[in-house]
Amino acid sequence: MPNVIKKKLNIQTQNVSNPTDMIIKTASYSGVKNFKKVDENFVMPRMTCDQELVKQFRKEAQEKQWSYTTLMNNILKERYKNISDESESE
Repeated sequence: MPNVIKKKLNIQTQNVSNPTDMIIKTASYSGVKNFKKVDENFVMPRMTCDQELVKQFRKEAQEKQWSYTTLMNNILKERYKNISDESESE
């Protein structure tokens, strides 16, 4: 088996403006997605609901063959679109 000379990488001696770029370009990080901060303005917080309401919600989504997200978006548009239209006209 051939001898492999292991050389320490000294980031300070490299002409690299951003050392994290070197890490991202390595093979072990090549398929990793960048972390993005979740924008809390577009995500509803977790909440507890009445069990019967949840069953009815799931039943309606299944009848319409919609995902839960699609059904919730439609319910929120239907309910709050009028409020936003009224506030814009004032």
